[in-house]
Amino acid sequence: METILLAGYELAVVLAATLAAFALVRAHARSTRGRPARLALVLLFAFYLFGVVFVTGPLTVYDLARYGFEVNPRQLNLVPLVSLVQAADVGDALVGFALNVVLFVPLGLLLPLAWPRGARALPVATFGLGLSLLIELSQLFNNRTTDVDDLAANALGTLVGFAFYALWRDAVRRPRAVRGKHGGFGRPDPSGIAGFRSKDAPAFSLGAPRPWRALGEPAFYALALLVAHFLLYDELGFAKLLYGF
Repeated sequence: METILLAGYELAVVLAATLAAFALVRAHARSTRGRPARLALVLLFAFYLFGVVFVTGPLTVYDLARYGFEVNPRQLNLVPLVSLVQAADVGDALVGFALNVVLFVPLGLLLPLAWPRGARALPVATFGLGLSLLIELSQLFNNRTTDVDDLAANALGTLVGFAFYALWRDAVRRPRAVRGKHGGFGRPDPSGIAGFRSKDAPAFSLGAPRPWRALGEPAFYALALLVAHFLLYDELGFAKLLYGF
């Protein structure tokens, strides 16, 4: 029960930050005639990011109060693949690498689905790499391991997710293009996604069509969420209240 309460506390912080950020995005969109993503998709993105922070445990201000800014060199690896080669159990190390890949696969799917104008491999992969880098850097100061292999695995996972999206997009486009060619239902949807017309594609930066700028909205949500988690989530303090130690 206590574990559920701890997870609920962390989820509440994540959702509160996301909803506050969404309100700001909507207000900005009204003044600029932009079109933010649907709330349901934003909440799905928030639940996914909750899963990421729940698993990875990024830095909080309370961690800094306990551990300070001291970096343990033994918990830092900047040499690619060395943690796999030198692992006591290579099988376990490979499983860990694979799990880091799997962790970011949903990100590669969610970003182009919710923000179609950002549906390009390089911007999506860069988003995944940037999110992973923020988390890995924060783990320098909270007694966790920071590993360049985790960055590579997360970026690879994002690309795998985008590849799944691209396969699905092409599968949707093909029958629509055939119908349009034979005069059945007109030309295919330019967004390539059933149910998402190009005018519905969300954009945070004044409705700009460029893929890099289109991902500004989810980047804002992710940053707001991480900042709120940094300031408001005190796992040990809440555990003390629950367990009375």
